[in-house]
Amino acid sequence: WSHILSELQIIFAVPPQRILELPNRWLPEAQLNIVQSCFERSQGEVALVRGLADGSLEHWSRDQLKARTLRVAAALQAAGIGPGDAVAIAMPMTAESVVIYLAIVWVGAAVVSIADSFSAEEIRTRLDISETTLVFTQDHIVRGSKTIPLYPRLVEAGSQSVVVLPADGALSLAVREQDQSYADFLDRADSVDCFQREFFFP
Repeated sequence: WSHILSELQIIFAVPPQRILELPNRWLPEAQLNIVQSCFERSQGEVALVRGLADGSLEHWSRDQLKARTLRVAAALQAAGIGPGDAVAIAMPMTAESVVIYLAIVWVGAAVVSIADSFSAEEIRTRLDISETTLVFTQDHIVRGSKTIPLYPRLVEAGSQSVVVLPADGALSLAVREQDQSYADFLDRADSVDCFQREFFFP
């Protein structure tokens, strides 16, 4: 296991005292933020391949992905999100959902994954159990020729604060007063130089 951790270039803020503490405690006393291990490697490598609507592919390098993640992390921190908070992602697996996931972990918060197929009642249950502070979602989902509302399900579920991403360039609906568009949310990160760039630990 030590060899595997080395091969994977896992970075620890506090190294584990040992690999296994019987009966089943792995890496005792270790502290790490796994996003640090994702980004503190070669910056030129392709980190993400994104399929575009016209069928072409867009390649993001590791440093491009990091820059996008840093902006969302700065906006999260500006919103008061950090260790001890739970932030939900209720949207399809898109390039931006990867960015959001990494940013939530970066600031030390817990990610709550909610399937975009869940009903409003199922979403409400997940939000109640996790005591979610903030939710990221899309206005709708495109499945072939069908457009399936998604944000309205979050509203029906009683989500207190939602950040809404557009599925097709611009939001297709208005959001509640307590919610905001993804673009408005990212405006919080305009003062990125003030962002505490260290990784946080839950």
